Parts: sequence; structure tokens; C-alpha cells
Amino acid sequence: MVPSGNPELTLAQFRALHRQIPLVYFVCLFGGWTVVANMWGQAPLALVLYYPVAVTAFAIYRLSIWSTGFASAEDPTHALRRLRSANRMAVLNPVLYGAWAMALFPYGDPFAQGQIVFTVGICNVACTFCMLHLRSATIMNALVVNPVYFSYFAWAGDGVFIYFALCGIVVSLVAVAISNFHYKDFVRLVLAGQKLHDQQAELEKKNTELQRLNSENDWLAKHDPLTGLPNRRLYFAELSDRYEKARREARPIAVCVFDLGGFKPINDIYGHEVGDSLLVEIANRLRHSVPGVGIAARLGGDEFAVVIDTASSPADAEQRGRRVLNVFETGFKLPEGTVRISGYVGVAVWPQTSTTSTELHEQALYALQTAKRDPSCPFAVFGNAQADEMRQTVLLERALLAPDLTDEIYCAFQPQMNIRTNTVTGLECLARWNSPDLGQVPPGLFIPVAERAGLINRLTLLLLEKALKEVHRWPSDLHLSFNLSPSNLSSKGFIYQMLELVKKHGFPASRLEVEITETAVMWDFEQAKAAIEVLKEVGIGIALDDFGTGYSSLKHIHLLPLDKIKVDRSFVRNIRPNSTSYGIVKSLLNLSRDMGISCVVEGVETAEELLVLQNLGAEYIQGYFFSKPIKAEEVGSYVADYRPVLKGDVVKAS
Repeated sequence: MVPSGNPELTLAQFRALHRQIPLVYFVCLFGGWTVVANMWGQAPLALVLYYPVAVTAFAIYRLSIWSTGFASAEDPTHALRRLRSANRMAVLNPVLYGAWAMALFPYGDPFAQGQIVFTVGICNVACTFCMLHLRSATIMNALVVNPVYFSYFAWAGDGVFIYFALCGIVVSLVAVAISNFHYKDFVRLVLAGQKLHDQQAELEKKNTELQRLNSENDWLAKHDPLTGLPNRRLYFAELSDRYEKARREARPIAVCVFDLGGFKPINDIYGHEVGDSLLVEIANRLRHSVPGVGIAARLGGDEFAVVIDTASSPADAEQRGRRVLNVFETGFKLPEGTVRISGYVGVAVWPQTSTTSTELHEQALYALQTAKRDPSCPFAVFGNAQADEMRQTVLLERALLAPDLTDEIYCAFQPQMNIRTNTVTGLECLARWNSPDLGQVPPGLFIPVAERAGLINRLTLLLLEKALKEVHRWPSDLHLSFNLSPSNLSSKGFIYQMLELVKKHGFPASRLEVEITETAVMWDFEQAKAAIEVLKEVGIGIALDDFGTGYSSLKHIHLLPLDKIKVDRSFVRNIRPNSTSYGIVKSLLNLSRDMGISCVVEGVETAEELLVLQNLGAEYIQGYFFSKPIKAEEVGSYVADYRPVLKGDVVKAS
């Protein structure tokens, strides 16, 4: 039988036989026509002419079938049919040729008969070897030829021919055995080739998958998976290439960096999924709304950057950068509704600024910070003023890293008053810096620099230690109010360092109050809440500073364990009945009462402001009306000498 369970083996057998079947017919026809040539004139024409011609025609027909069938050599079904046909012919051909040989045998002389015996035996062995790739055909050929071959010559009764037949049978069986060995080797070779082919196919499949994964990883390494925009890595590589090309061609190139105003509250209120949808929509608008963009990238969070390298002039580059604000002109439609957000944009243009691509990007970032400081003008271009500020920032950063900073930084304290009891209840610690190189540096200048430079935790701990050394000389009923920055709150390590410092100086935690801004809370609400809870556990009071000026919601305020809120000076300036600020302060005072917490009104500078606040029921006041920030050594005398204020007193800020 022909094995049909392995298409690859079937095709291999077919290909081998396709080359060897013509040899089978050639051997048989050549042997047959030599017998015809020798028996011509001794046997009837039917045996030496008509029959051989008919068999030859049949053989040619079979050869034509095999030759035209090779076009389907890759079709296992066609190959299987041809092999089964070869099996049938392995039975039919011996019958056709054997019967003819035996019919001729009686007409020949002993030499002619010997030729017939020899030709039959040789052809039988030749066919066995020619068909060794189809074992079933060799076996069937031997089973048909050998019994008939031996039986006929045994019946003829001639001993010589019987030995001839026996020898032929033995040779035929040996040929079958040898062909069987070769067949097994052939099968093993085919199976090994098939296994190798499968392994190669698997390797190619894995290689294709590896190439796909490499391409995907390369894409992911260079793009933001959320928006599909280039990420920080690809952005800086592209910026470097484009910057150098622009310099060689002496044409302008601009970097435009922008981030979103009010994105974090949207994230907190609606959830990160809505925030992600918003970022995707911004990326889509950026692709289609800003012309002449060389590359647009998401640098992280809500920060994006655009490189413009097709402008005709620096002014054109600046104007194209301004068009980034077009992204925010219309609201963003989200599943929860339409939201509107603002954007802050900073632009730096070469050749007006910078000597490297990195410097150009840093200048655009600085311009962005400038834009964010003035919400009324959310677009800023890096120029000479910003360059001076950057140089000053570098000087400040270097000075903040100086080993003598401990001697240069000191604390000032501003009293907080209870206007119902006319007493000093505590003092707020304020940072001051007197640098021998830079002079008296305002806290509004060096605190943000320390924050950006990652130096704020060190600076805060330094100030806290100085303050804790001073409070031991105060009356025991006064509390210390101390400010924490967003970075302080977001650092788990800082909170524990701070507590260790308080413990080291033996200062009662109940007399310490930390002030945090709404911005600090909203920077990372969950972390801020966790830090506040740690502080509350040891008895430290929590005050929310500049209340009403940030982005927090009442939901978040209720979630925080607050002891106090501080109303910002912006609501107090020129306050009078029926004004907007009057209504706001009144609402905040009522809110604090409803929440069961204290409320300190900051920035009170005039008797008129104080009188309005007294009428509103305010209890705790802080501001220049009572005292400017004073030196540590002046606190004791101020508290001791304090007298209730007169309504007409006015102290102006300086």
C-alpha cells in the first residue's frame, strides 16, 4: 500500500519515481526488442511484431501520463493517485511482458531461450531498483514475477533453466531486500528533511515574530502609547538632527513647549480615563490644527512639545508657535460632557537664542514657566529678559548648593493674633536669605528655584531646625506655624525626617502647625492626604494656606483632616460691605464654622480692613497691621510688650 498519512513523503516518492519510471519502461522495451530481433523469423508475427508494437504504444502512453503529471508535483492528492497507479502497473507490466516471454520461449533454440530467461531476470532486477522509492511496487513486482518465473521453467522440465530461474529469484529477492533498506533510508531522509523544514519554518515564524516585536518595541520606545505621538526620547533625537540641519542651512527653527491649565482637577474629578481621552483629543488637534510642524511630541503628563523647522523667518516661527493656542479655542467633547481647559505656551527660536538643541528646549521650558506666572498672557517667547532670569536662576542654584548656606539662611516670624482676646496666639516662620554675593534674596525668588532644582527638602529641614532652636525661648502657649511645599508633601522620606527633627529638639507636636497650599494638595492628592494623616497622628496641626486661590474642591477639603484654613490677602485688600470679596470672606468664615475648624485671615494691613473683618466675626488675623515679619530675637519682646491695637492704627506694607 502507498502511505497516505504523510503528504511530504508522498510528494518525495512521486518526485523520485517521476525521474525513474522512464528508466523502467526503457529497460523493459529495450530488453523486449532485443528478444524480438533475435526471435524474428522463428516465431509468429503476432508475437514478434504486433504484440511488441502494442505493448510499446502502451508504454509510450504511460510515459506521457507521467511526464505531463509533473506539473502537479506539489499536489499530494495527485501524487498519491500516481503512486497507486504505479502499484497497479507493478502487477500489470510483469504480466504483459512475462506472458509474452513465455509465449515466445517454445519457438526459440537453446540460445534464444537463454536470452529470454536472462532478459526476464535482468529486467525484473532493474525494475526493482528503479522503483525502490515505492516499496509496495517492488514487493508486488517480485510477488508476481518470481512465482510465475519459477513455475513456468519448472513445468518446462529443463534443469538448466530451473537453476537459471532459481538464481534469478534469489537475485530478485536480494534486490528487493536492498531496495527495502534504501527505502527505509529514503523515508528517514525525507522525515529528517521534513523535520528540518518544520524547524526552519518555526525559526522563520519566530524570526518574523521577533522582527515584529522588535519593531513594536522600537515604536513603543520612541512613541507615547496613549496618543501615538513621539515621546521624549524620539523628540530630543529629532530635535538634535533638525537643529543641526537648520544651523547648516542658516534657517530658523523654533521649539514650542506647552502644558494644560486645569488638567489635574479634571483628572481628579472625572477620573483618569476621561483625562486620557482629553490627552488623545489634544494630540489629534495638534496633528491637524498646527501647520508647519516638523514634529509634535508628548513629553510626559500633560506636557507637549512642537518643533517648527519650516518657517521663513524667526517672526514666522514665533507666529506659528502662537497657533498652538488654537488647540484650546473650542471645548473638548467627552462622554461626560464638554470641558474647556486652557494652555500655557513657551517658545524659543534659533538663531535669536541658544547654541545647542538642548539649550533651545530649556529656553522654551523657561518661557513656559514665564507664561504660567501670568495667566492673563498664556504665551511667552524666550528673549533677553528671560535670558537674564535664567542666568540669575543658575546663580541662585549654585548659591543654594554652597556649603555656607546654613549661615546665610535664617528665619523671620510674623505674629498671628486673636482679635477677640487681643492676644498673640502663634507665629508663622518665614524663610529669609542674606547672601554675601547676591544680597537679600526674596523668598518668592529662591523658594521656586529650590523647588525646581530638587533642593527644597534640604532647605525646608534647615529652616525647620533653625526655627525649633528659637521656639524654646517663647512662651509655652505660642504655637509655631511652618510652611511645607508640594515637593515636601509628595516625599514620604521627608515627612519622617521632619518628625525625627521635631523629636530630636523635644518640641511638643501639639504646638507645631504646618501650612500647606491648595496647589501642594492638588499636586498629588492621595500622597498629600497620606502625609497629612501621618502628621495628624503625632498631634501636628494642619492649616490650608491661601484658601480659595487654588484648584481644590470642597470634596477634597472635606476629605482632609484640617484644623485651620487661611484666607488669602487677595480677598482682603480693600474689602468693604457689598463687595465680591466681602461675600467670599463671609462664606469662607461660615464654611470654617460649619466644619468646626479655625480660620485665619491673612494680609490685613489697615484699620478699615480689620473693622470689616471684626464685623464679619473673624477671630484670627495676620498681617502688617499688627506686625511685619520680625527677627527671632525680637519675638520675646514683641509678645511681652504687645498691647491691644487701636482701630485707627494703620501699618503700611514695606
